[in-house]
Amino acid sequence: MPSKNWFHGQGARRLLRSFSIKPDRSPSPIRPQSAAVISGSPFVDDDNRDASPRESTTPELAPAPAPISNTPGDTPSKTSVEEINAAQSHSRAYKNTMRVFKDHGQLAKRIEPLVWNTPLGTPMSVLIIIIDAVEAVNDADGDAETALNNLSRRLSIVDKFLDSRPESQPAEGIKEFAEFLVCEARMLYEIKGMSTWKKVLQVDERWQSVQYIVLMIDEKTKDLSIRILLSIERDTKTILERISESGLHGLMRVPSAAYMCIGDTPPREKCTEGTRVDVLKRICAWATDPSSPPIFWLSGVAGTGKSTIAYTVCHHFDSDVVGGARLCASFICSRQVKALRQLQNIIPTLAYQLARQSRSFAEAVVHADPITLYSSSEHVQMLLVTPWKQSMKDRRDELPLSLIVIDALDEIEYNGGEHLLRELIDSTGNEGVQGLKILVTSRPHPNIIAATSSLPPDTRFHLENIKYADGTQDIRTFLAYRLPALHASPSHDYRQWLEELVNLASGSFIFAATAARLTSPPDVPFSVVEQADRLSNVIRNQDMLSLDGETARGVDALYKQVLNDAIPQRHRHSCLLILHTVVCALQPLNIASLAELAAGDSKTKDEEAAELCVDALHSVLYVRAKHVYIYHKSFSDFILDEQRCGPKLACNLNAQNTYLFRACFRIMGASLHFNMRGLPSSSNSDPEVRDLEHAVKKHILDVPGLEYACRYWTSHLVKLPTNSGDPQLLNALWEFGQEKVLFWIEAMTLLGASEECRDGANAVKEWADTVPKAKTGLKATFDAASSLSMSFLQNVAWQSTPHLYIPSLIAEFATNPNIPSQWKGSFPGAPQRRCAPMSKYRGISTRIDARGLINAVAFSPDGTRVVSGLYDESVRIWDASTGEQVQMLDGHTYSVTSVAFSPDGTRVVSGSDDKSVRIWDASTRQQVRMLDGHMSSVTSVAFSPDGTCVVSGSDDKSVRIWDASTGQQVQMLYGHTDSVRSVAFSPDGTCVVSGSDDKSVQIWDALTGEKMQGLYGHTDSVTSVAFSPDGTRVVSGSDDKSVQIWDALTGEKMRGLYGHTDSVTSVAFSPDGTRVVSGSDDKSVQIWDTRTSEAQELDGHTDSVTSVAFSPSGTRIISSSFD
Repeated sequence: MPSKNWFHGQGARRLLRSFSIKPDRSPSPIRPQSAAVISGSPFVDDDNRDASPRESTTPELAPAPAPISNTPGDTPSKTSVEEINAAQSHSRAYKNTMRVFKDHGQLAKRIEPLVWNTPLGTPMSVLIIIIDAVEAVNDADGDAETALNNLSRRLSIVDKFLDSRPESQPAEGIKEFAEFLVCEARMLYEIKGMSTWKKVLQVDERWQSVQYIVLMIDEKTKDLSIRILLSIERDTKTILERISESGLHGLMRVPSAAYMCIGDTPPREKCTEGTRVDVLKRICAWATDPSSPPIFWLSGVAGTGKSTIAYTVCHHFDSDVVGGARLCASFICSRQVKALRQLQNIIPTLAYQLARQSRSFAEAVVHADPITLYSSSEHVQMLLVTPWKQSMKDRRDELPLSLIVIDALDEIEYNGGEHLLRELIDSTGNEGVQGLKILVTSRPHPNIIAATSSLPPDTRFHLENIKYADGTQDIRTFLAYRLPALHASPSHDYRQWLEELVNLASGSFIFAATAARLTSPPDVPFSVVEQADRLSNVIRNQDMLSLDGETARGVDALYKQVLNDAIPQRHRHSCLLILHTVVCALQPLNIASLAELAAGDSKTKDEEAAELCVDALHSVLYVRAKHVYIYHKSFSDFILDEQRCGPKLACNLNAQNTYLFRACFRIMGASLHFNMRGLPSSSNSDPEVRDLEHAVKKHILDVPGLEYACRYWTSHLVKLPTNSGDPQLLNALWEFGQEKVLFWIEAMTLLGASEECRDGANAVKEWADTVPKAKTGLKATFDAASSLSMSFLQNVAWQSTPHLYIPSLIAEFATNPNIPSQWKGSFPGAPQRRCAPMSKYRGISTRIDARGLINAVAFSPDGTRVVSGLYDESVRIWDASTGEQVQMLDGHTYSVTSVAFSPDGTRVVSGSDDKSVRIWDASTRQQVRMLDGHMSSVTSVAFSPDGTCVVSGSDDKSVRIWDASTGQQVQMLYGHTDSVRSVAFSPDGTCVVSGSDDKSVQIWDALTGEKMQGLYGHTDSVTSVAFSPDGTRVVSGSDDKSVQIWDALTGEKMRGLYGHTDSVTSVAFSPDGTRVVSGSDDKSVQIWDTRTSEAQELDGHTDSVTSVAFSPSGTRIISSSFD
């Protein structure tokens, strides 16, 4: 058999000359240059060739050479017989490929103009000669069937892609691909001539040429088919819109976490070329090997380059070059930035990034339960692993592996990195997540080492294990790049000092990088002589640097040198305050805020001094996007450790947190006030307020230190030990709680940080409870602040910040007897309300005496009113705080069975045993519309989410949808075989759910009236149904005494809630979907946790409970009863 080695050089040129083909003169170390050009048509006549700069360089082809002469004794007839026999011996794969090619109409259209007036003639001729060559070359290795199947599959992908696009829409790369195929086919045609492939391939040089062309065709078809599949996989716009509109809109929590982001993140860069080569090869080999385990852990002590390696890997797999893997998501943790150190942000952010890159994953994750967003312990399984497994059935095998990179896992607060890594390892294992790769980097903390013990040894790499010689060479290469002037200097001394620095670094990149910045500061030009002088100082100080009488070498000594050189003795105290503030700040600060906070409780601040200090510390600090950052975590570790840096430089964490707490209180005391925006009234919601963003910027963001003080004073406080009981601190906290705390809640609302506000108030309350010397009312004050922020956040009132005071604060006055007296004194004109308190749903907040049997109740959208339907034929509206009747709506002639407010609260709909549905004006008591059509009692009514439609259910077994403005029937839904007892719209208004005495729950398309899903499992009448707030689940109550939760999409039962001892009459979801409330003929109200099925029972009714509902804030429950 002739040699199959690729040919090049003189042999290639001789072969091309034998074919009368002029070679392209551009260099090509691999491919015969005559077949390398794919741009432009290779068959354009010279006279008509475009003379533009992009003129085709495709070689000219001479007429086809004479066929290879036959061996002695052969005749043309024998050759024909041989060709016929060869054709008959074609494999099944060949014939299948030919059959498939006949259907490649779209690709043929692209090829056809390129073969006019050529020997090939038709697109089919192009494809035939290509597959002939593919089969002939691969027959020698026994791989013909595999090669032809691959070619057929790939060209089918191309053709289907073209068929799915309008012909007028350009398809990137297709024109070039068609030209490439024609060019290669023409080359094969010229090589083959009139001979058989068997004879052609007996000539060594021709074998090599054909083999190479077939190889190029294989690579090009593979490359294009993968690019097409990737473009389809990345077409996620529509599904991302669904995600943003669903309860999963909070997935993308931290956009700045991605490796390439700039802004409020530390600078990131690739490894210096020629460094860390072996470890990068090892990671890349793992990432592109489908059979390797899904997780790779890279560890190293501070300064060994973990993050730089992670960035390099991200950059490599994020390129446009199609390879064995592609970067789909990354999260670079940093303890300097709050969002980048919180465990709950990591998996949701990665899931969103992955959904942007993978259509199949996005289609799966959109069905995830939004409740899981609030539980970080479920993130890995529910937002990553389970959706990935579900997406695998829709992923093409040809797609590259998907890579996720999580860097600096040890910087996640509260040891969250260890827990996350354990969950990743436990959830992925070696099976079930094929195609997904996760690279994790961290320091080798003992708990993380223990967590990774189950990983195979070849997927764990410790940077400390790099050979000393290799590590030293990496540092040498790095310093030559960072200090090029010294490296290239003719001075032997300079180069010798540079080599000595290499040895001092001992493989530590952070040492080398810090020394390089000290030698040649960024953006500060120094001559070679000046750099050499600064470098010699570094080396001399390393020889012997005393830390309180003890010798220190390495990065600690270098950091101390940096501080001693940068901080003048006369300014040491003020500069250290600034430095310690940077180290202990919970968010990067701009210079103005840094100066304000570094001033402590003093009113004197010096921005210029702060800026000069930061500039002087350029070796350890840097400014990015006008905010100050620390270059490396190792410096924070150094300055916080008195044993390492000495008592004169050390930052005492408790003292600094106290200092920053006082600074925050001074800033808030001077800047917080009532009505921070200066609005004349509260009539408009925040989105309707003109120049709201400008007002927030002016009154909060542009006030130095105020945003930081509002967001983080609670964090600094709760870090303090509770046994000290600093009287001044406690007194400041007490005074703040008397009035300023209200303005703090207002400011946090304007900052969009209401949840942080609530959590902060809770943290202060818990902290105060453990302080022995805390004043009696301190905990109660912040308990009230937490309650106020929570009720305001969960109520529609939050849409207008002034509503914090009215009605939210007024409601607190009415329900909380422990409200600080000063709060009431600050608002002497506030309306007075009195109501019994309710804590965690225990106890009655308001009692409404309707003096009649109540069949149904519902809250208004703002939670301030309640509507009820009574057996006495009336509809009544009540004040939710006082229980006083506000309106009575008369008109029905029989018992009112069901009531509901419209989404804007201006109308009420009611259903009755008089067979009618009526719509009322909630303020004027006037009947707006009567909807007639039901043939029997109306049992249930509800408005659509946009208020344009009403749905009703009836004993006549029908569900009907009405136009709320005209009263016309829009849709009638038939399918139940007995009375319909309950109906409700889905949150997006596209579906209707109904429950019936026929024991079934049905879900309908509200537009077409078609039944979408039947939910079966109850053993008695279904009395009540409701959708979850995200529309993914349905809850139902039944006379069989059970409450059931169903998957609205699949119809499968998710959970059964058992505990009632009689018929369940009414059910409802809480606004956040985590709880369900149910009422029963057993006289009880139960609150269920939808995740654990745990129940809390509310006692008080003495007869059957007829109706239950949550308030819009989720903090209250209303129930009605025959008692």
